[in-house]
Amino acid sequence: MISIFSIAVVLIFTLDTNTIEFVREIRPGYILTALVIHLFSFVFWGLRIKSMISALGYKVGLIRSFEIVVSGTFVADLIPSSIGGEPLRIHLLKQDQISIGKATAIILGERILDAILMLLAAPFSIYLFNGILSDPRMNAVVVLRWTSFSN
Repeated sequence: MISIFSIAVVLIFTLDTNTIEFVREIRPGYILTALVIHLFSFVFWGLRIKSMISALGYKVGLIRSFEIVVSGTFVADLIPSSIGGEPLRIHLLKQDQISIGKATAIILGERILDAILMLLAAPFSIYLFNGILSDPRMNAVVVLRWTSFSN
């Protein structure tokens, strides 16, 4: 309900004829490319979770790990603060005969790897955006936005 209300408010205050024209100008190939890249990100995420499971001595197929990733992402997108994805992934790993402690370690390990990647990418991103965005206030926006992702 919060998401629907937020989308409605944004549309009410920002939707005009220019918006519709801009959307019509988007090439379908770009949207298809974005969808394919997004799908591949889920596949790579599935490979990562599969390799972490294998490191603990369990076997889960790529399709099952893909299902775990997509299911967790779906639930996380439905719940405010994305808090529901990790518990669901832990539950799904438990269904594959992985103990709750090891399943929690796998999911926590994922989050730690994500945090490390963001920490390594942040200086490069700030440097890159510093060359693109000439307004120094934008550096603060980039840093603040990055810190909200890392929490």
